[in-house]
Amino acid sequence: MVDSHIFAKTERLLLRPLRLEDAEDVVLMRKDPEVMKHTYVISRDPLFCLVLINSRSILPNDDLEKTEQWIQGTLCQAAAYSNLTNMSRLS
Repeated sequence: MVDSHIFAKTERLLLRPLRLEDAEDVVLMRKDPEVMKHTYVISRDPLFCLVLINSRSILPNDDLEKTEQWIQGTLCQAAAYSNLTNMSRLS
């Protein structure tokens, strides 16, 4: 489960859960071919966000709207995984 209150911060680095407000910063990374050649799609599991998962791409992309869709799909996957994990603990 992703806890939005957990983060790590140093002078040069901030690690925290992804947020939709991060889209413009994510575009900066996603449009760089060097960054994207090290990025890949982990899952195309049909149980998770069928509509949104199709917007994932490993190709460089500077489209803010597609990046927002990708973030939303990522957040949806995390929420679905958390829900499934919580449900399995209850049974």
